[in-house]
Amino acid sequence: MQTPGKKINRDITFPVDSVSSRLYSERVPDTSEILALMRIRLLHECKSIVASRERIKADIEAYHRVIDEMAQVSRREERTAGIIGAMGTENFALLYDTDQEFSSAIGAATTVSPKQCRDNLSLWEAMKEYLQYVPEARIAETEAFFEAVQMPNANRQSMESALKRHPETFKIRKDNREKYISLKSRAKEGG
Repeated sequence: MQTPGKKINRDITFPVDSVSSRLYSERVPDTSEILALMRIRLLHECKSIVASRERIKADIEAYHRVIDEMAQVSRREERTAGIIGAMGTENFALLYDTDQEFSSAIGAATTVSPKQCRDNLSLWEAMKEYLQYVPEARIAETEAFFEAVQMPNANRQSMESALKRHPETFKIRKDNREKYISLKSRAKEGG
């Protein structure tokens, strides 16, 4: 038995449901229309792929240039940090305060503090940086430089140890009782 509420609800919803179903059935495209729409989309995707490949081909040289530049910037940042670390905070601060060109270039190129550079620089890396500026040096001369720039733990024993641990980097030459050190890469470049 139907209640009066259910009958009224059925009477109201039946026409709405009928109209809705007719509207829906009229809007559903048939198979040929769907295939035509798929063809249009597929054609668009294929043309987009070809255009993207052409843009990639045109930009590949620029891409490789950017990759090379990024690698070069990274190497230069490492080198900059090594130089700053080898200079020491006092020498760096003196130059920074008195040389406008220097302070402007440093400010534009790096945000790393001289203290961070010094703290992150190992003794063997500092020795390698020092030897970039002299063809070869005695241990005593190297020790004197590091004393002047206040490099911690840069004594003869530590340097001898660094030389032994990094034979691929340093060349050692003995002349009578004197021991001279240089960079192997510099020796290769020179002859």
